[in-house]
Amino acid sequence: MQHIHEHDYLVRMNERNKSTMSLALMIVYYCYTPTLDFAYFYAIYSINSLWFLRVVACITPMAITSFLFIFAYSSACLYQAAHSPYKLLNEILAKNTRDGEIRLHHRVKLKISFYLERFSGPEITTWCWVLFPLTSYEFYQFVVAVSSNFFQIVSLIND
Repeated sequence: MQHIHEHDYLVRMNERNKSTMSLALMIVYYCYTPTLDFAYFYAIYSINSLWFLRVVACITPMAITSFLFIFAYSSACLYQAAHSPYKLLNEILAKNTRDGEIRLHHRVKLKISFYLERFSGPEITTWCWVLFPLTSYEFYQFVVAVSSNFFQIVSLIND
């Protein structure tokens, strides 16, 4: 019973961590991104300020960008690592099939079927709240959105 309680405790702790991380990721995506764009704008166009403020204005966006890049890239890598066995499991089934019949023990077939179903279901990765999973494509879209928003801010302010 002690092991069951410990397992239950770990599952609840993991669920709280997952909820906290998804909320943090949503805040990063929707609050940090505009802040990052304005920080880059200030770093590039802060000509009349003191040299110390210009150095801080240049270092701060780079540090924020590095943090966001590492955070988002590690989440995208989690998706790739979690779904990497999918191809191997399909290959095992394909190599052990003859005349439409799979030549594996029924327990092995059940395990492989379970994992194939799990890998083809919802994405195993960090989610941005309940909106979307953070995959490599979402990471690409994030970088493009930050760049696009920066140029829109520049064109809006310079007009």
